[in-house]
Amino acid sequence: MIDFQQYKVYSAERRAFAEHNNLMSWREAAVLTREWAKVWGIELRAINVLSENSKWGGQASPWNKSICYPSRGATRWIIAHELAHHLANDRHGPVFCAWYLRLVQNHIGKYADETLRKEMIKEGVQIGTL
Repeated sequence: MIDFQQYKVYSAERRAFAEHNNLMSWREAAVLTREWAKVWGIELRAINVLSENSKWGGQASPWNKSICYPSRGATRWIIAHELAHHLANDRHGPVFCAWYLRLVQNHIGKYADETLRKEMIKEGVQIGTL
């Protein structure tokens, strides 16, 4: 299956959160991920470490009920992004984007939600409804 708007989502994220890269340690990210997952009823079997040279900020596998973060850590918006994959059971489609924005609004704040939404719209990202 083609992930038709992955690049658009990543581009919107980079612009929306360019000045909000407060990296927390891998352990802090794992604790926060478990807390947020519990709020949304997401069952996670594992939170793993990606290789040191990974180009990804994180990876979600709803099918394996796992999330991976680089050993350098993660930000709150990366956590929201990866959990959205679990809630949507999708790559970067419209339902994923709707869940992502919901998580950002609930856990990071209304301003972050509005900023990300604005950048997604500028990029032509399709946002579904929940």
